[in-house]
Parts: sequence; structure tokens; C-alpha cells
Amino acid sequence: MSLLYGIKVKRNPKKIYNGKTLRQINSELKEITKRDQDVRMKAHFAVGEGASAEGLEEIQEEMTAIGEYNQAYVSDLLDNYGWPGGLSLGAFDAIWLTIMHGPLEMLEKYYPMMEERSKRGFQRIADTTLLQAQDRILMYKGERQLYGTQFVTITSKDGTRQSYVWPIDDLENINERRIHEKALFGKTSWKQNFEEHLESHPWLIFDPDLTIEQLVRMMAEAEAFDAENND
Repeated sequence: MSLLYGIKVKRNPKKIYNGKTLRQINSELKEITKRDQDVRMKAHFAVGEGASAEGLEEIQEEMTAIGEYNQAYVSDLLDNYGWPGGLSLGAFDAIWLTIMHGPLEMLEKYYPMMEERSKRGFQRIADTTLLQAQDRILMYKGERQLYGTQFVTITSKDGTRQSYVWPIDDLENINERRIHEKALFGKTSWKQNFEEHLESHPWLIFDPDLTIEQLVRMMAEAEAFDAENND
């Protein structure tokens, strides 16, 4: 609105992407976050309540469909317009959440953009968010993570789901790395943080002797068993 000779004149909002205004983009990105978090909470409660393998598979299919839509939206936005300035924090969260939940190619492609936005101060990205992205990229490449933020979930033959912390490189010095990178996660040691997380996630397992090769083999065996019993 502007005032012209005492008369309120409504200005047309600028269309910045795909014929949409910043307000519309904000709204759509917030809806992306809602759909993403709703289905993940559904999966979280389903695991905690001991849902059947069939029920978990349905949720996984729903999660995959939602993820693919979200990734296509965010990729199209960033590739054709860039990272919009003036986004609300909720819309901003939707972008980095979608990147974090995307495949390796998406993480590697947009991580530099996330890092740049953080360093230039246009939007606040927590240090922990960038470190989570670094860990996830390493995990997807089959390498040990640095900050202990990533885990994988495996369904056993009896349908029980357990989440294993992805192997950590140089575990003895993980706290020093987290302190150095301003990622104390509540100013606790990694072990303390894990134990606190374990209270609400009893299916989470950390085995310091577990290797990447062993974990990958466990994942492959679980996938083979699932495929065999769902044919």
C-alpha cells in the first residue's frame, strides 16, 4: 500500500518466480516443511509402536513421493531463480530440509549455496546444520562421518527396526572437532548428547567397533530379505 493524495493505492506485488510472489513462495515452502515433517513423525510413531513391515513400507512409499515432489520444487526454484532474499525462517528451513533429505547429488550441488548464505549472513544457517550436511555427504559416499550426526535404519527379519550410528572417524577427538566448529549441540559431549537422544529413541544403537563394511552388509542383507519376502 502507498498513499497518493490521501488515497490508499494497492501496489501489485512483484512476481519473482514462476509467476509467483514472495508471499506465495513462502507459503508453498512452509507447506513443503509441513508435509515432510508430518510423514516423518508418522514413521517415528509407527516404529515406536511396532507397526507391521507392510505398514512401514506404505509410510516409506509416501515419504519417498513427498520427498521427490519437494526436491523437484526446491531444485527448480534454486536453479532458475537462486536463493530468494526475504524468505521467512519457516520457508528457509524448508529449503535446507529438502536439500538435507535429498540424494547425494542434491547435497553436493547445493551445499556451497547453503554455506555461502550462512557466511554472508543473508539467512541464518546453524553451524550444526552445515556439519550435518557434511556428515551426510560423507555417509552417502561410504566414508566415516566426522561429527556423529548420521545414522541408518535397518529392518531385521522379524520386522524389528534398529537405527545404527554411522561409523565415526577419529572418535577419540570428536568433541574437539565439535567445539572447534561451534557445534557443541547443547554444550554436551557427543556421548552425553547421544545418551540424551537415546531416551526418546530407544531403538538407536552405537557400536564403536562396527565398520562401514559390516553396516553396508547388514543393510544389503536386510534389503535382500525384504525383496525376497515381498515378491
